[in-house]
Amino acid sequence: MAEQQNNPPRRVLGVLALTLLSVSAIISLRNLPLMGLYGWSAVFFYFAAAVLFLIPSALVSAELATGWQKDGGVYAWATEAFGDRAGFAGIWAAWTTSIVLFPTIMSFAAASLAFVINPLLVESQTFIFWVTLAIFWSITFVNFAGMKVSALFSSVGTTLGTIVPGALIIILALHWVWSGHPVELTFSWPALIPDFNLQNIVFFAGVILGFSGMEITAYHVQEARNPQRDFGRSLLLAATIIVTLSIFGSLAIAYLIPQNEVNLLAGTLQIFATIGERLGIPYFVEGIALMLLIGTLAQVNTWYLGPAKGLLFAGKSGYLPKHFTKTSKANIPIAILFWQAIIGSVLAYAFLLMPSVSHAFWIMTALTTQLAAIIYLFIFASAIRLRYTQPDRVRTFKVPGGNLGMWLISGFGFLTALSVFILGFVPPEKLDYASVWHYEAYLLIGLFLLLSPAIYLMITRHKNVILRHKGKTTSNSGGH
Repeated sequence: MAEQQNNPPRRVLGVLALTLLSVSAIISLRNLPLMGLYGWSAVFFYFAAAVLFLIPSALVSAELATGWQKDGGVYAWATEAFGDRAGFAGIWAAWTTSIVLFPTIMSFAAASLAFVINPLLVESQTFIFWVTLAIFWSITFVNFAGMKVSALFSSVGTTLGTIVPGALIIILALHWVWSGHPVELTFSWPALIPDFNLQNIVFFAGVILGFSGMEITAYHVQEARNPQRDFGRSLLLAATIIVTLSIFGSLAIAYLIPQNEVNLLAGTLQIFATIGERLGIPYFVEGIALMLLIGTLAQVNTWYLGPAKGLLFAGKSGYLPKHFTKTSKANIPIAILFWQAIIGSVLAYAFLLMPSVSHAFWIMTALTTQLAAIIYLFIFASAIRLRYTQPDRVRTFKVPGGNLGMWLISGFGFLTALSVFILGFVPPEKLDYASVWHYEAYLLIGLFLLLSPAIYLMITRHKNVILRHKGKTTSNSGGH
């Protein structure tokens, strides 16, 4: 506690910074080619994901963040609702989710860099591995500089590397259509409704995962200038930007590139290359590739510090050995960040061990999906319980509709997260696994290795947490 008092966090985050942190955590242009394959059905998927998950998670996160204005995010909320063990389980899931997520994001960063250096490197497992390592350790040292530098990097990187290229895709597609050029996608009402087969439902679960991350700014509530006023505004503004860029960006790719020619890894750059070639703009794609690389680095940076700070708070309560809770003068959890980089480096090695980049990518994506679902099970359940256990708590922003509204919105979100977790065990149709059981064995082993340390710590160190809490209570009583 003395360390926190000597180094109080600086309130450097306003509405714009909080909005861009949320956008950076969620939106990624790397997902647009996959949605572009579905044409007008992508609109249905995005709207359904927004209604069932994005909007509920934004509303619930806004209420929890403004009602419990302390760092820790899901750790603070689940602890208030269900006790410290639940809080530790929730933040551990968030921390491991961020680590497993990094290699999937970095494969897109590697593809962007390959377009600048040599497009043939897109297929190189060795190239992806070394780029991943370089990003991991670079972002680690960037975050040592403190929250102000980290937030500035995320804000500028998101604007330059995600929002600007995303808007440019939409503008260029509109220009192409208005100029009378032929398009690859024609509108029809039946095309808006997809076939509800198992593979499309599994794909929809992936779309929902793409909308996870609204709670990320809650890890930085102590750095917000005016949490009561700014959190609700920033989350709703971020949701609008995310849905708009996702829908129109996907349709732009479907309009300009034939469905059978879309490259899932490099498809975003593919559309810029196509437009540059058609418009006669030399070096166009190289410049865009650098911007997308910056946007990807900003997204990694956004996820890099938040869950680590939440784990730090859980660690200081007694769940982690003392040397894991070491912080810098700027209150950055440097020990946890080092372990984060080490574990991420080991996971990146999967790109060399797996039969292909695609196999490693999909296994990590499925693991991320299931771990993220666990986080939201805690978030939605905590929001409902706290309405009853702490009804008089001042919440500057509240989910509308009273307790019934909270049950409906959090209930939809909880059931959606549970469905996503279950559907994560269904293998993607395009990957050639020896059997479904092999695919599920990879996931079960991965979940066991990632979650078993948390279970061990919850069992062995819970007494330490109780003793430390009693010690603080006694100390506070003595002070009075």
